[in-house]
Amino acid sequence: SRTALSYLREKIHQNDENGNISLGTLDGVDSLIIEQTYHDKIFYTYIYAYENALWELMVQDGIDVSPKDGTKILEVTDLTMEESAKGLFQFTYTNPEGQIIRSSVSVLSQ
Repeated sequence: SRTALSYLREKIHQNDENGNISLGTLDGVDSLIIEQTYHDKIFYTYIYAYENALWELMVQDGIDVSPKDGTKILEVTDLTMEESAKGLFQFTYTNPEGQIIRSSVSVLSQ
C-alpha cells in the first residue's frame, strides 16, 4: 500500500522540471503545488492534508476552488510540509495508527 510520503515523493519525481514544484496554500491549507502547462494553459496540482486525509486537486489557473473539491487519496492524521532549503522539501506526517514518519525530498530542477 502507498503511504502519504511515498505518494508525495513520487509526485515530485514525476513532475520535477523547470522549477515547477513549490509549497503554498489552497484556500489557507498548506499544499505541495505542481505547475504544468497543457495546450498553452497553466494548471496547478495541489496535494494537501484536509479533514484527516491526503487530497489532490488539479485546476486550471484562475478557477476558484476549495480543498473539499479535491479527491481523497488516503488517510492521514497530520501532515506538515516545509522547504528547509532551496529545492529541499521536508514532510512529516502521522499515520492513522499514530506513528510519526518524516521524509526529505530534493527537487533536481531548481
